[in-house]
Amino acid sequence: MAMTFNTTSIPLVQIPASGGLPFHVDAYCADVTGCEDIVAAVAGKSHYIKRIKIRVDGIGGTVTVTVGSGETTSAPTKIMVGPLSGSKEITGAGYAPASLYEYDFDPEGKNMGRKLTLSEALTIDSSAAVPVNVSVDGVTV
Repeated sequence: MAMTFNTTSIPLVQIPASGGLPFHVDAYCADVTGCEDIVAAVAGKSHYIKRIKIRVDGIGGTVTVTVGSGETTSAPTKIMVGPLSGSKEITGAGYAPASLYEYDFDPEGKNMGRKLTLSEALTIDSSAAVPVNVSVDGVTV
C-alpha cells in the first residue's frame, strides 16, 4: 500500500553550510509491509536525516517497524532505527494504543544528521499491516 503524503515541503533555498536542499515530509500509510519509500532516492545525492517521528497505531497483537535506506527483498537494505517494537493490544475502553518513537540525530543543530547511502531512498517496513504516521526533517546533498 502506498504512502499518503500529508505535506511535502522542499523549499527552493539552499542551506549555506551544506549547499543542500532541506525537506520536511509528513506521511501516512495503512500498511507499510513490503517496504515503502518515505523520501525518494535522488541520483548522485545523499539524504541526511535530522529528525524522525514514527507513530504506529495498534490493532491487536505485536508489531515491529524498521526504518532505513534502500530496499532488498521488501525490507530496508541498511537499518537506521529498529526494529522498533509496538504493542497493538486493545485497551479495556476498546481503543488501540499507539507507540510513538522520536529520534533527533542533530539535537544541537550543528551537524547535518544521519547520512543515508548515496542514491538511496529513506524507507520503512513493518512486520504486520498497521497504520503508520511518519514525520521526517532532513537535507539532501
